[in-house]
Amino acid sequence: MGEGYDAVVQDRTATTCLVGIAGPGAAEAAAQHVNEALPPRLPSMHASPFEFHGYRALAIRTSSVGEDGFEFMVAPPVAEHLLGLLEASGVGLAGMGAQEIARIEAGVPAFTPDLETGLTPAEAGLGEVLGLPPDEPERMLSALLFEGTATPPVGTPALADEQVVGELRSCARSFALDASAGLAILNRNRSHPGTPILVGGERALVAQKPLYRRRKM
Repeated sequence: MGEGYDAVVQDRTATTCLVGIAGPGAAEAAAQHVNEALPPRLPSMHASPFEFHGYRALAIRTSSVGEDGFEFMVAPPVAEHLLGLLEASGVGLAGMGAQEIARIEAGVPAFTPDLETGLTPAEAGLGEVLGLPPDEPERMLSALLFEGTATPPVGTPALADEQVVGELRSCARSFALDASAGLAILNRNRSHPGTPILVGGERALVAQKPLYRRRKM
């Protein structure tokens, strides 16, 4: 910082909760139960402060499950009230485990464990989302669909033709797919859909993202 400027970092982890709404009905639920002005004024990947029942809060238009969504940073009593409103209105509640499975099915990287390895936006497949110039990196974060339901641990080497071609970063059993799904950093020449990969003795195929697509009625 320049001369005359100062900054203070405050840890509010113990006094802050994060509540997320995701899916095709996210905008309608946010407008009906949180703040009707939020959906029209909040574009994707933007944040805005707002007031909820007299309390200050922050809304972020984002989702880690590949669909439209909102995340709300609020105080614990406010989070409890908001969850009660959503549940009473019929919005299904899901825990972190379910969100993690949906995130992997959608092929959306998380900082931990996917991006903390130092991936660039292009390597993570985020270049187009961020409006960056086209790039062809030497490695890619690719989706894997396993033949079975075993979930090898993060960091397990990925093999092709008995050669190490990358490593597994995320993995979870997908109940919708009745198989395990994962995200792995792979050499570019092994990142094409249909490429067979061996991870910890478990066979998988590189697959196109997203691994799971919602059926349209």
